[in-house]
Amino acid sequence: MKRLGLLIPFSLILLAQCASGTVMEPAYGTNYFDDEFECTHGPVEQEKNEKYHARRLLWINELNNRGASSPIILAGESTAALFTPELLNEYLPDHKITNRAIPGETTVVFMAALDELVIKHRPKVVILAIGGNDLLGGRCITTILRNTEMILDRIHKKLPGTKVLLVSIPPVVSWKVSSIAGHLNLGFQQLVQRKRFVEYIDLWPHLADEKKPVLDKKYQLFLEDKGKVDQVHFNKEGYRKFAEALEPYL
Repeated sequence: MKRLGLLIPFSLILLAQCASGTVMEPAYGTNYFDDEFECTHGPVEQEKNEKYHARRLLWINELNNRGASSPIILAGESTAALFTPELLNEYLPDHKITNRAIPGETTVVFMAALDELVIKHRPKVVILAIGGNDLLGGRCITTILRNTEMILDRIHKKLPGTKVLLVSIPPVVSWKVSSIAGHLNLGFQQLVQRKRFVEYIDLWPHLADEKKPVLDKKYQLFLEDKGKVDQVHFNKEGYRKFAEALEPYL
């Protein structure tokens, strides 16, 4: 297995080794602990997909049609994008928050559009949820962290008075994502310690199962049209817990 570029706690390594001999249920994403796995420093598959980029442009057009922005911008990937204006108003009524997140966003694509999505609106607070799609695509942890740091530094350079709330990769149903999320989140925490303008929002205490490192069943999103549980997103009650995690920092 290719090195992830972080000092990983021994207990997490031991857990991964113990699980390697276990038959696991099919799961969405990349298995970083597969014996044949090698992470990528280059583009992940989604970034090569023309249909994804076409859908993304349509989503951006819709965002631009929603009107003026507010002092707080929520940005990043689908974890943020699915926190709809209705849910934001319901769970965080005392805060004016504009959602400019895009489903499928990676650190690379988000960084390229950072000025349009965030900087030009000059928010006082940016809530950033990013990195999950990079993990789904098998991007190297060191690369995700480097990209995230560049995003944070660019925000601070262009908006020196703006606070950034960096959201953890949440627990999800997919064991492939949940098994590696802790490694990236550890890197996020170490990164935040070096950035006085950034605070870390840990969703795990709010959403994780008490006995297993996955999303608690009561927050799982059931897809009626497909007759199954969504592997990487959570339900409305999960967004209530997301709001609880954010509230003290807003």
